[in-house]
Amino acid sequence: MTEPGVKEIRERTEELRAALEERRLTLASGLVPKEGLDTVLKTHSGVWTLEAVERVREALDSEELDASKAPLKLLLEAQMIGFMNRETVSLLTEVESRECAVVSCEGLEQRRPGGLLEAAACEADPEVRRRAEQVLFRHAAVLDPLLVERFALERGVARKLGYETPLDVRSDLGGIDPRPVVAAMWDFLGSTRDLYRELMGWSVKRCADVELVDATLGDVAYTLARRQADLAGSLEADDAPAVARAFLREMGLDMSVGGNLSLETARDSAGITTVVLAPVRVPGDVRLIYRIPEGRPAHAAFLGALGRGLALTYRAQNAGFEFRALGDPAIDRTFGRVFDGLMLSRVFLKRRLGATRTRDLLQVGILQRLTVARATAARCIYELELRKDDSVADRQEFFGESMRDALGFSYPPELYLYEVRESFDALLEARSLAAAGLLTKHLIHYFDEDWFRNPRSGQFLRDLWAVGSKLPLEAMTADLGYDDFSSRPLVELFERIL
Repeated sequence: MTEPGVKEIRERTEELRAALEERRLTLASGLVPKEGLDTVLKTHSGVWTLEAVERVREALDSEELDASKAPLKLLLEAQMIGFMNRETVSLLTEVESRECAVVSCEGLEQRRPGGLLEAAACEADPEVRRRAEQVLFRHAAVLDPLLVERFALERGVARKLGYETPLDVRSDLGGIDPRPVVAAMWDFLGSTRDLYRELMGWSVKRCADVELVDATLGDVAYTLARRQADLAGSLEADDAPAVARAFLREMGLDMSVGGNLSLETARDSAGITTVVLAPVRVPGDVRLIYRIPEGRPAHAAFLGALGRGLALTYRAQNAGFEFRALGDPAIDRTFGRVFDGLMLSRVFLKRRLGATRTRDLLQVGILQRLTVARATAARCIYELELRKDDSVADRQEFFGESMRDALGFSYPPELYLYEVRESFDALLEARSLAAAGLLTKHLIHYFDEDWFRNPRSGQFLRDLWAVGSKLPLEAMTADLGYDDFSSRPLVELFERIL
């Protein structure tokens, strides 16, 4: 029998998560929240504390049925990870304040540090891009000591909770085994090396007039932006929400899910694209913000956020809080990547977007996704190795080599902690990458290339979404008949398209 104390912890955890998502939405909109992170945590007492951990752990130990243990494991995982956040809140607050600061770089608008390189990617002058890189490097250097201390504190808290590392918490309670993920990422890097270097090598020479081995991070960002800009006007459809609403209707799906998935659209006069999904309360209050500059639709970003939103909002309303809102966050990310992957479908591009240069669109789409996927794979492997040690300081050379091997150019070692500042986010991204390739293969095999207009595929997805996070991602794919967690379907998808 669940103790009343656990019930209250569950309710307070849902309230805290809702407050944090509201706050994240404010930050993503370019605004400063009224309350600091430390204030929000103080307001929501009784959860993410050592006492809450012990109370849920006692309840878990007293349960005998596996069905009753499953939600308690997820609740305990949430309390432990939350306790790490509470214990490191001063450092998290300091990092956040610096990430929200506005920085200046000659020749560019004022931007927050994280968006500066994105802005510089539109600049043809390599000197402007170099200056933007330097500003980002200085910002990362300021954060380095804060991140070193935070990671050390996280490890200390994990040991206080009875685990060697923070990852062990996720592995034990969340069922995440990093070993097959690392193997899949190594396989992906090896299998796509030649394809990536051929595509990126030709593109960076054409756009930035440098060989890939001599390119900078700014050159590669510029190349990707330039190749995308060259395709402006290649899509007849420019209203991403209208396109999505139409094909979802053919699948028997409602884009608003009965009003539970809200959409805010706007034109951004500053030229900044903002696509943010905030699951405030799952499944009843999920919000999607879509703000774009005039004439620059962001179909891929919108589809990715929408796929995540649908996966969250179609979760069974009567499921327990743990299966609705906790558990494996890689699950909804996987569906986001599946929907984003529609931009690699010839049929979708022609029928839904009225594409006129399909081959070029596919080549650029694969180049963008290959670059992101290879960087994600390298970061995942790097961070898992990095976090094995008690200290993460002074690992610049290891990071630079890892990223250079993956991307083919001299990657800035200055970002060795900045790019893994979100603990184990690269692991989640890597898992969702591989699973999305597998799920896309499954959809095409059973529902054909135009699965996005098939009512049977709509029902199939609804059934998967309804389960929520009852199982970790790898168990979900195993239930579909895929016992081996592999990146091969993703590699085969790229190769088949080209």
